[in-house]
Amino acid sequence: MLSICIPIYNHEVGTLTMELHRQASELNIPVELQLLDDDSDVATKKKNRPLDALPFVKYAELPENVGRSKIRNLLAKRSSYQYLLFIDCDMQVRSGEFLDQYTRYMQPGKVVCGGHRYRKTPPEHPELLHWLVGSSREVKPAAKRRERPHCSFMTANFMTDGKVLSEIGFREELNGYGHEDTLMGYALHKAGIPVHHIDNPLYHNGLEPAPAFLEKTEKSIDNLWRSYKLTGKDPVYARMVTILRTYFRLKKWGLATLLGKSSGMFLRPVAKLLRSRHPSLQLYDLYKLCLLCRIASQASGDGR
Repeated sequence: MLSICIPIYNHEVGTLTMELHRQASELNIPVELQLLDDDSDVATKKKNRPLDALPFVKYAELPENVGRSKIRNLLAKRSSYQYLLFIDCDMQVRSGEFLDQYTRYMQPGKVVCGGHRYRKTPPEHPELLHWLVGSSREVKPAAKRRERPHCSFMTANFMTDGKVLSEIGFREELNGYGHEDTLMGYALHKAGIPVHHIDNPLYHNGLEPAPAFLEKTEKSIDNLWRSYKLTGKDPVYARMVTILRTYFRLKKWGLATLLGKSSGMFLRPVAKLLRSRHPSLQLYDLYKLCLLCRIASQASGDGR
């Protein structure tokens, strides 16, 4: 009845899998764990391969990297049961009743998001920026997420009726890093499929040093603009995403193009400050907005 789907990329998932396996063994319903590796490095594969020997665990490897959207669609197709629980590979179970909590929400046509948390204690520099952004911008209790349920959809920890993904699915044209969940939330909204938010969080363990985190930030902003174009530049999508709303406000005032063209002067010094021991959330927000203005300006200049 429940297929637990874990897309893997360069993360050891032994601890995560063993805890999920333990909890699944105590449930009174059929469960499988689908582990699918998206062409990780050799060392990661070697660590994860032995998990295939566990009962009701199915481990497989893709011959080439297919990206965050396609691998989730593949996991859905490979799954045997009606309900699919997707968990990112860098998550950690924090409750002994994690799976049991989800089984209470198994209903046809339902999409349920459990949320995630970061450790309360800040890490040492240089992972501080990632922790600060994640714990301040991403983490929200269910009550807050329910205010804008489709905008708060995230792929790190959610359960869905498999029929939902067979009807909608993740947009595989968006094959870079980031915002496949933003686009899915939009698709669920357009299809009239409700998203339910509960407090059943996982810990996020995949903190990265500031340089790598900023590199992913740039990729995610590029993907955000690509996702906006995939919607046909739907104003509904623009209103769903805070940074897009801000960008179009600036554009209306004639400031977006100016900020985009002048961003080269201060993106580098701002990035240097963000890599420091005292990063600022406000500077990070400005950094992302400048990236978006630059990408949108370049896209307009290229006729894209």
